[in-house]
Amino acid sequence: MTDVVFMCLVVALAVGSWLAYFFWGNIEAVFRKKTFEDSNRYNMVTFLIMGIAGVVFIILFNNPPAAVLAAVLIYSFRKRQLEIKEMERKALLEEQGEVALQIISSLYDTKGDILAAFEGAADSVPPPMSDELRRVVIEYRAGKSINEALTDFMERVDNRDFEILCKGIMLSEKYGTDTTAVVREVAEIIRDRIVLREELKNELRGQKLTIDVFLIAIPVVAALLYIFSPEARHTITSTTVGKVIMMILVCIEYAAWRLTRGQWVVEEL
Repeated sequence: MTDVVFMCLVVALAVGSWLAYFFWGNIEAVFRKKTFEDSNRYNMVTFLIMGIAGVVFIILFNNPPAAVLAAVLIYSFRKRQLEIKEMERKALLEEQGEVALQIISSLYDTKGDILAAFEGAADSVPPPMSDELRRVVIEYRAGKSINEALTDFMERVDNRDFEILCKGIMLSEKYGTDTTAVVREVAEIIRDRIVLREELKNELRGQKLTIDVFLIAIPVVAALLYIFSPEARHTITSTTVGKVIMMILVCIEYAAWRLTRGQWVVEEL
């Protein structure tokens, strides 16, 4: 019993030190009475989930190494979730970009004013694209040049098609070439890429469903064995082999999840 308590203290100290290292900015914010932002709140939720997972593995499974492993993988899991959200936002911007570019092309052809075209497109497409287009107009009216507003737009959207669009607009405005042709050409490129991405998503959807079932099955089976089988519970909590198997299962769960969410390759096409 003393050994178990000692191991728990060592693991708690190691995890606490590791978390303090990564969340030192949040700790400083508390002492300096700074206002928490969304990122701080996100980190606190991550800390809570990691702590709960650590307690479960230590108390129920008597497996401090698995608790440390679970905490590390949960941190990686949460970080990956942020990346996935950003990629989903970029994908949504691309999907809305086709319609937006067509509207911009038509309005520019009619009015001959790129800012009026952006403003008209912002009124016709949903967020987040409408917000980004409208921000270009607001920044220009606030005193920025058209090149500065478009450059900031490129940085926020972070999309190569819109980068081509904005640079094409800036060059065409500078040298007096046909801006409408530039907009139409980029719209065609985006349309082809969206069609290809949807085809690949359909092919991967069946594979993802199979792996999701696998992700659910492993913890369910492990829980049933732990509850209803004394032999399995003894193996998991009291033998080295059982603890190693538990750590391997944790790694498999994480690897399978990351594999199914690895469709960012499709989003980047």
